[in-house]
Amino acid sequence: TGRIPTKPAAEARAAWLVEHRTDSHENMSPYSRCITRGMPGSMIPNTYNTGNQILQIPGYVVIVYEMVREPRIIPLDDRPHIDHKIAQWTGDARGHWEGDTLVVETTNFTEKGWITPNQNAGRMHGVPVGSQLRLVERFRRVAEDVLDWEVRVEDPHVYIRPWTLELPLRRDMTYTIFEYACHKGNRAVTNILGGQRHVQRRAMERGR
Repeated sequence: TGRIPTKPAAEARAAWLVEHRTDSHENMSPYSRCITRGMPGSMIPNTYNTGNQILQIPGYVVIVYEMVREPRIIPLDDRPHIDHKIAQWTGDARGHWEGDTLVVETTNFTEKGWITPNQNAGRMHGVPVGSQLRLVERFRRVAEDVLDWEVRVEDPHVYIRPWTLELPLRRDMTYTIFEYACHKGNRAVTNILGGQRHVQRRAMERGR
């Protein structure tokens, strides 16, 4: 259908978070708070600073995301996932090769995250991450300068069934990745919360 099969409870939770995001910083997206864009959100282009650098070194693949400036380190050996009790913002990734395709399985997500906090997420803005989220990504070079990226999203608490997203990643050797000093100049949290407190005070004054 082209629509992500979210469960009604997940959609209701997303709507509540968006409606109440000015109540507390805990209701705001991890991206607005300069924590992370999460997964698969970090792989999805946004309005600016959308470059990613992919490094392949012995035993690992590292993806450095320009926006929020966080690295994702993916081991390629046979080590098991970390204990299921340990939850992380971007999960625990393990990779292996299937022919010319890099397959990455990621589990151990924290329930504090959003599946994609990007502004362009539409109806997916605010959809929560569940503890059973499992991502299976496939990276395959389809041309000299094009890497095909596909991710299968599974989370029985949030979605009726698994769904898949696919994007072509184009290599640009002339692109410069800039520093994304999110916290350094971030006034979003204080301005959003402070603005809402001002609105509430004005409403109380008018009601007297």
